[in-house]
Amino acid sequence: MKYNDVMKNKTTFKGILKFLFSVALGFGVAWLLFNSGILSRNGHNEDSIRQVLSGESPKVEAHTQLVDSTTIYGMSDGFGMSTFVMEDSVGNTYEVMRMTDDGTYGQIYGSLIEGQRYAMTTKQDGEVLDKLYNLTQLEKYVKEYKIVNGVLYLSNEGVWDEVEVKTLDEKTFVAVGKSGREYKY
Repeated sequence: MKYNDVMKNKTTFKGILKFLFSVALGFGVAWLLFNSGILSRNGHNEDSIRQVLSGESPKVEAHTQLVDSTTIYGMSDGFGMSTFVMEDSVGNTYEVMRMTDDGTYGQIYGSLIEGQRYAMTTKQDGEVLDKLYNLTQLEKYVKEYKIVNGVLYLSNEGVWDEVEVKTLDEKTFVAVGKSGREYKY
């Protein structure tokens, strides 16, 4: 196409440029939102993301809220006697030691079962497990919860109660809240 032909059709050319600019801008905004964690699925299951984006209410409202937290969500991808491997929803793999150099173990709430969903916090620059919650097991017993910086909160009649987990496995969940309430399922 010759320069004169383009200049004769300035409005078409400007329209094409505006369209290309808006597409590039849209991708740029989406990239920024994704990388800032707003659109990433880190900590959110696929159904809850789909619900949020479609405007529906998420099934488990508490852990789909966007909260500034060090908690990492994902699916277990294996574990050994001293390690735990988890992959988050965007493909990042975390392989952490379950024990520090001084012999202190991280806190594990629930069973270690490959392929189940977990929430994890780490310490020592992400090398060592701090806290690990088996979400697959937890969600069998409670529907409204959130985990912020490795601390579990349960909804107690609409008020968030920080809890200490006593037992979490396939058959039982017991926790005691700072409110004094005992959660027993």
